[in-house]
Amino acid sequence: MANMQKHNCEKELHKADLKVTPARLGVLAALEESSMPLDVAELTQYLKKNKIKVDKVTVFRIINALFEKGIVKSVQLNEGKL
Repeated sequence: MANMQKHNCEKELHKADLKVTPARLGVLAALEESSMPLDVAELTQYLKKNKIKVDKVTVFRIINALFEKGIVKSVQLNEGKL
């Protein structure tokens, strides 16, 4: 594969006028690494596995902020999960 440039999450957060935090960077990393949509529980588990202390409420707020800024989009899987 050609030399692919890695996405700069910090720059994207700054551009969206969002503070760069380990939790926000972790959420974006998890979403970029996954080929499937992730729910709040899966994101929380990913962050804890990567030693980023966070609770589900914080992850939910991060996702909402990223959604409002147009960085992520919502996917409805009709499973009743967020």
